[in-house]
Amino acid sequence: SYFDWGKIAGYFEGMRLLGELKDKMNPLPTGEGQLSLMEDLAEEKTSAFSLSQEIIDTVIKNSADVKPGKHGIYVYFLKNRTNQQKADYLKNAYGFVGAYPVITGTGIDMLASSEGMQIIKGETEILLKWGKVAKRIDELIAAGRYIEQVKAHTPPDRDTFPPMQINGMTYGEKKEAGQAIIAACKAMSSPDPVPLGAYRGLAMELSYSTFSKDFVITLQGKRAYHVTLGTDIYGNITRLDNEIEKFGDNLSQCEEHLETLKAQLENAKIEAVKEFPKEQELAEKTARLGELNALLDMDKKENIVLDVEPEEEETEPEKGSKDRER
Repeated sequence: SYFDWGKIAGYFEGMRLLGELKDKMNPLPTGEGQLSLMEDLAEEKTSAFSLSQEIIDTVIKNSADVKPGKHGIYVYFLKNRTNQQKADYLKNAYGFVGAYPVITGTGIDMLASSEGMQIIKGETEILLKWGKVAKRIDELIAAGRYIEQVKAHTPPDRDTFPPMQINGMTYGEKKEAGQAIIAACKAMSSPDPVPLGAYRGLAMELSYSTFSKDFVITLQGKRAYHVTLGTDIYGNITRLDNEIEKFGDNLSQCEEHLETLKAQLENAKIEAVKEFPKEQELAEKTARLGELNALLDMDKKENIVLDVEPEEEETEPEKGSKDRER
């Protein structure tokens, strides 16, 4: 029998998580060295298995595919809810379920119960309370690491239709997926948003706009992208694809703008520590300008004083002047 390459890749990933995948092999010990190593191992006490944060994160992400569905959790957690509400949601969604193993090739199992998520490897058991699981899922979502995004869920051959999940069913044909979207719209009994499924790594939410009288699919990435639906089964999927294709353009523009800002910041830092080459000259001219302004102010005051003309005094005519003219 043969293993498919996906399963083989899973085993290698499990080895990497456990630190068992090395870049190069250590040289084999000599006969004497082998005896010494066996003696050391016999005296050494086996330490308890410890979990790295990466392993815990992988268990949380992988176990969501066992029963509740990662996309449903993702959409629920995007709402404005308390940590306790999210913890209760996880407890009810998981119920009592196990994954054996939860990570291929590691021997790590997961058992969910009302108490929380139990991670088991051999005789070592670690219990994560639902509150802690909910908090970590929030952190993973914020970092964009809970659900793999568009690239990982889009076939390199764009003629191949990416599988679409709708209400728990996976559709591998565009026609069937389009029909399922229309059926989901017809089945809606309230305009309020409801989880629909996933497409190309993005969770989908379906709602009805009472204002525009249209059904709307919201693609949930690091932000929400709204796509208005029509009545054509193929046209709706084309609309979703067109909206997703814009992501790359927007990202490229943001990355270019970010690089420009970084370059400007570095230039500003360099200019900020440079000495001004004509600082002394500027200080002298500034001082001279102050002196000139002071002289101009004084001259202005003198002109005001000089421009004031003295008032003419009225003089009485000399008496008897008319008598003399006679």
